[in-house]
Amino acid sequence: MEKKRSVGVTIFAWLLIIINGFNLPHSFDFHTSFELHKSLNKGVIITIISYTLLSAVIGFISGIGILKLKEMMRRLAVAINSLDIVFGILVLFLSANDIRQYAHSVALAQATNKPTILSVDTLTNVGFYAAMSWYVFCIGLSLLLIFFFTRPKVKEQFK
Repeated sequence: MEKKRSVGVTIFAWLLIIINGFNLPHSFDFHTSFELHKSLNKGVIITIISYTLLSAVIGFISGIGILKLKEMMRRLAVAINSLDIVFGILVLFLSANDIRQYAHSVALAQATNKPTILSVDTLTNVGFYAAMSWYVFCIGLSLLLIFFFTRPKVKEQFK
């Protein structure tokens, strides 16, 4: 008897595959990582980069496994998303000031290279809040994935 996968499981599995597929190349952007976390110890930055890479690989693989209704992959997706929440909040608090400084340097370069009606301070705030919003969005998405994959009706599909 072949297992039947719900539309919700299919959508969330593809979300895992697509999002982590896009995150994978960004994991190798060492220059930006070191710029975003200037005040942190290099070992901590390397840990952040390594975790980001590991999380993207695990998320991508678990998405494929979820499409095949593999219970272990469902559990792995829940586990990595739980860790992503903890890690994301930790990095957010450790690096908020560095992210603001990075947003300022990008805004300054943008204003210098091309005249704009927005002030450097406004551009800095836009960049900073965009980055913070992205962190909050990722944490929220992880919470949603955990909620979805731990529901009894969803877990039943993996038996």
